[in-house]
Amino acid sequence: MIQRTIFSPEHIAFRDSLRRFVDKEIAPFHARWEEQGYVERSVWNKATHWRADRQCK
Repeated sequence: MIQRTIFSPEHIAFRDSLRRFVDKEIAPFHARWEEQGYVERSVWNKATHWRADRQCK
């Protein structure tokens, strides 16, 4: 596999953090949200806090 060199360590850390957030807070609930036709407000609040935490680092 060819190693990517275009991404900085900060980009890689951001991507990994976002992937963990999605795996924990979004993926398990996706089917339910599709069925009910909307994403619950609580996940938007969690995403806002996740983003704010990332900007502070």
